Amino acid sequence: MQDLSSETSQLEREASCDRTSPHRLEQLAQESPELAQRVAQNPAASSEVLRQLSQSEDVETRKAVVKNPNVPTAVLWKLGEEFAEELLENPVFILLTLENCVVTMPQNTLYRLLECEKTPTFVFEQAANRSSDWMRYKLAQNDLTPISVLDKLANDEAEQVRAAVAGNGKTPVATLEKLARDRYYYVRRAVVKNPKMPVKLLAALSGDRSRDVRCAIAQHAQTAPTLLEKLARDKNRFIRQAVANNPKTSVEVLTNLAKDGKQAVREAVAQNSKAPKTLLEQLADDPAWSVRCAVARNTQTPAPALRRLADGASTTIRRALAQNPQTPISILEQLARDRDATIRIKVSNNPSTSSETLEELNLDKDGLIGFYRCRRRSPRPRPFECLERLGIENNLDQLALSIRCAVAEDYSTPRPILDRLSRDSHWRVRRAVANNSRARNFTSKGETNDVRGL
Repeated sequence: MQDLSSETSQLEREASCDRTSPHRLEQLAQESPELAQRVAQNPAASSEVLRQLSQSEDVETRKAVVKNPNVPTAVLWKLGEEFAEELLENPVFILLTLENCVVTMPQNTLYRLLECEKTPTFVFEQAANRSSDWMRYKLAQNDLTPISVLDKLANDEAEQVRAAVAGNGKTPVATLEKLARDRYYYVRRAVVKNPKMPVKLLAALSGDRSRDVRCAIAQHAQTAPTLLEKLARDKNRFIRQAVANNPKTSVEVLTNLAKDGKQAVREAVAQNSKAPKTLLEQLADDPAWSVRCAVARNTQTPAPALRRLADGASTTIRRALAQNPQTPISILEQLARDRDATIRIKVSNNPSTSSETLEELNLDKDGLIGFYRCRRRSPRPRPFECLERLGIENNLDQLALSIRCAVAEDYSTPRPILDRLSRDSHWRVRRAVANNSRARNFTSKGETNDVRGL
């Protein structure tokens, strides 16, 4: 044993020694993965040996190759895509970049380098000279790109590159002000959406000829109420709709927009969480069903308006009422007996639904509520109640199958039920039982192997 250990140590020293011949290093690299790693680190290893080791299945060996100064440039670039940080540690890398090799470096390798915090500035500067619009675009998007490079890319001939600079959170304000005058609307729109954009630019761009730019200003969280009031008079309904959605819009402006001739604008007012209750009361009687539906969803809508909406409401409005936590309990009790199964499901998931109503929903004969409650909420129906009451065992109907799978996956399901489901006619149910850690204590080896093999 001691002789074997001594021999191994001798081979390791030989693989690491820079005086070992290239031929001998090639032999040692084939002995074991450990020796191959040492050879890959050895500066005496030939280019051919390193090329062979670059294709090794061993990760540590390939990582060592990319740090070796003797590695061929083509191999270095290829491995650099996988080991970018190790590529930066190779002393040859600086020499290659001084020769402006970044311009010809494979695109994927360069992209990986640009994601490294240790990448020197000159690599970013050389990358900005690439002919590929895509590479310059990714560079302009990158949070690690130096400000000097972003300033250069702000003058790029490709508008998508300038738009990426306009959207970069590191771009200086002075550069944003220049890009706000760009001839392409999506560059100006990107300026509006930049988190560093000064508020004064919002006012300057509020009269922009592009609908998209004005719409972005109307949606902006920092847009002043006075500016929103101006945009609320815009001829384009998309701008008015964006103003109606903005939580900073004043009550006076929302009141005016609630009378807008466009249904989508009134609907946006009805969705606004800052809309006053009196306005929501008014919109509850709107002739457009989509507006009334938005009122039914709004958690600020007063109870009287919600009760009025519940009378003779369409299915869509009843569904909105069923999921609104502000819906009165008496309405939720009515909706719990609705003919539409989706409405009953939404009631069962509503946090305001009373425990008595939940118990009533547990008895739902079509099984939908039992399934969703078993998946999503507590208190949930007991699994065996779902199975026995609904009579769905070995039923190939999709809903019945889904319920059995949900019960089989549930760790709280009693063991006798899991035991029963482990003999289910459908493989999905048997697999769910096999994956249930509680079932592993009693499921027979044959059954478990059967379902896991599927």
